[in-house]
Amino acid sequence: MKEFNLQQTNNLMIGNALAAELKPSGETLRCFIVVGEFKKKEKTYLNKLTPEESIFYLMKYEVDKTYIDNDWDVTSDEIVNSIYITGIKGLKALEKELLKHIESLIVLVPEWKTESPL
Repeated sequence: MKEFNLQQTNNLMIGNALAAELKPSGETLRCFIVVGEFKKKEKTYLNKLTPEESIFYLMKYEVDKTYIDNDWDVTSDEIVNSIYITGIKGLKALEKELLKHIESLIVLVPEWKTESPL
């Protein structure tokens, strides 16, 4: 899937980040990708939002699986092979950027459904 589905779009637009676990670069690591919208200060309603004017971020990183298996806190010192991109304007630009890192957008679910430690 090369575009967000309606549920993914709605989650992003109301402020829920999407995430997926990806194949890590090493056996002792776990890899995650997380995308979300920068928070707006004013209260907004879903039917009033403009997806192509929203600003998004993308974060891809790996962390030693020991931290996740033991439910330890993960700080920036434990993160390896990280990519952090900010200022992505609009859902179409976010989709394009994501497809550089994953084959299909269907793997993205609300972040709370993953084991993403950040």
